[in-house]
Amino acid sequence: MSTITTDIAIVGSGIAGLTCAHFLSKKGKDVIVLESKSGSGGNIQSVVNESYLLELGPNSFLASSDGIWELIDDLNLNDEVCNSKEGAQNRFIYRDGQCQKLPTSLMEFFTTKLFSFKTKLLILSEPFRTRRGHQDDSVETFFTRRFGKELTNIVISSFISGVYAGNIALLHAKSAFPLFWNFEQKYGSMIRGAFFHMRKLKKQKTKRRKGLWSFKRGLQSLTNAIAAKLGNKILLNTSIKSLEKIDGKFHLGTNNQTIICDHVVLASPPGASSKILAAALPKASKILADIPLAPIAVVHLNTDQIEKIPTGFGMLIPRSENIETLGVLFSSKTFAERAPNGRELLTVFIGGMLNKDLINKSEDEIVEIVKKELETVLLLDRNHLQLDRVTKWKSCIPQLILHHDLKIKDLIEETETIDGLHLCGNYLTGVGLKDAVATAAEVAKRF
Repeated sequence: MSTITTDIAIVGSGIAGLTCAHFLSKKGKDVIVLESKSGSGGNIQSVVNESYLLELGPNSFLASSDGIWELIDDLNLNDEVCNSKEGAQNRFIYRDGQCQKLPTSLMEFFTTKLFSFKTKLLILSEPFRTRRGHQDDSVETFFTRRFGKELTNIVISSFISGVYAGNIALLHAKSAFPLFWNFEQKYGSMIRGAFFHMRKLKKQKTKRRKGLWSFKRGLQSLTNAIAAKLGNKILLNTSIKSLEKIDGKFHLGTNNQTIICDHVVLASPPGASSKILAAALPKASKILADIPLAPIAVVHLNTDQIEKIPTGFGMLIPRSENIETLGVLFSSKTFAERAPNGRELLTVFIGGMLNKDLINKSEDEIVEIVKKELETVLLLDRNHLQLDRVTKWKSCIPQLILHHDLKIKDLIEETETIDGLHLCGNYLTGVGLKDAVATAAEVAKRF
């Protein structure tokens, strides 16, 4: 078995691992990325099916994703990015048999039928109710305290289903919504905190981007560009069998060779990282193994029923509506060139922590559920729905459950007992692309 010597070995070639490798290479460090699968990019997968551009995993990134914009600049991808369409800021909630628009103006807030008069009063009075919460508040407890049960059960549960595919009673407010949590802690009010936050941003002289962003040929344009620049520094089909530190050097045993290096960055999912650390750091291994991951099925369909698809980003569905579908993205309404003229592309998410067994159903069964529910929530004719693809992710979205921050603190302390061992990934501080890239950039700054 051959031996490779390098400065830094990065385990995992998802967006976190690729980002870390890029920034370290930019600093002149010799890096190797080890990937157990046959391709890089992790859950970021963009597929062209005839004239449809399908995002099998993440579908966009926020304008505030500074780390992603730095990557775009470094890789000369500015001509490849695309902003969301006009009207994509619209979001919809399915309630009481109707697809209803979330208010985006004061007038819409007063006239919307999404909330009762009592809930509207609770929202308006929120800045004056300054009782702060506890460190171990769940998302459900936090938002119920701020805005009442109705808004929490309708809007927040829908949002949690769409982003985390999770359970609002189990997710940790401080970990899942750190910005809002800090608003309450600092100002005694989420709305007041948001006001001061926005005022601070407006005072900054730099022009800030707005809306959602992607790439003309899909998000995989980003991971492909990083991978292309790294070239033969990425070793595919390479699984880690052992990790030891001998005479101040890490020895990583793989199925193909031994890697000897000064530093190891684990950018792999928590389950895979847990197995790698099982012998060296059993406590850290257990913490990683105990991080739940939500299962999700992603169903892409297209239709010619253009007039029935609202102008906007998509629709979320509260769990109280007894609909299995978590949410529907209006993909071709959000970004250009996702579907041919005269057709619309829909991306449907189903499963999650409250419906974990669904992932075990056959693709035909899942499609049948989705088509039936699209008839209900969007009034679409199933005979005009054509299937593009079903993608199953059996464990993909980390759940930042109660006491997550304390567990991650313990995890970091454990890994720091081995000098030169680092962690990055979307299970640490947040599940978005922005969060994964930020943790990777933070690791790279240490060198």
